[in-house]
Amino acid sequence: MNSTAGSSPRVDVDTWVLLLAVPLLFPVWRYFAMPALMPGSGGELDDLWRTIGSFAVFFLLFGLLPLLDQLLRRRGALRSVGLGLGDLRFGLLAVMAGLPLVVGIAWRGAGMPDVQAEYPLCRLLLLRHDLLLPYSLAYALLYYVAWEWCFRGWMLFGLAQRWPPALAILLQTVPSALVHLGKPAGEMFGSIPFGLLLGWLAWRTRSIWYGWALHVALGVGTDVLVIHG
Repeated sequence: MNSTAGSSPRVDVDTWVLLLAVPLLFPVWRYFAMPALMPGSGGELDDLWRTIGSFAVFFLLFGLLPLLDQLLRRRGALRSVGLGLGDLRFGLLAVMAGLPLVVGIAWRGAGMPDVQAEYPLCRLLLLRHDLLLPYSLAYALLYYVAWEWCFRGWMLFGLAQRWPPALAILLQTVPSALVHLGKPAGEMFGSIPFGLLLGWLAWRTRSIWYGWALHVALGVGTDVLVIHG
């Protein structure tokens, strides 16, 4: 992949698309799409389907739209923007090394009242533990795939074609941290170093999938520990 690490940052229309996509799309998802999803009919599974529906809309906005942009603008093969396996050996070692850390963070967070008030996003799971598997699969395959692809794939590698990689890692961390506003305090502040770490990991391995695995472990692990804690 070509990078401008040794030259001055280049700002063009495509750069603005990369930088402004999340600030424009996130309010659409948060304040318009989510409230409009599946008005309650009184059914027991309403909360589950509404939450999975919000994951599906997130996947559409932050997964499919950036993918279409990538394909139509032809900024390179998909593996060049993090959708391949990249450095498999380093990636697997990073996941094995990182899993104890994220499980420890999840365990600590699950004992905090503000985290317990926020998670799981589907509150029905507190009563229906049997729904944890389909919920977690949707969480991992819709929400977290779209998240990692948008920030650590499309945005990171797109910006790194124009600006130095370190700056691209920092810039993708800014919106990924800002969309945590309103979350529990530990999550808000922790999203900054976590975003930088996963950005570096994606750049080092040339793949989003190892960061995706760690992000899923943190999110789903927190839910499991809150539910069974």
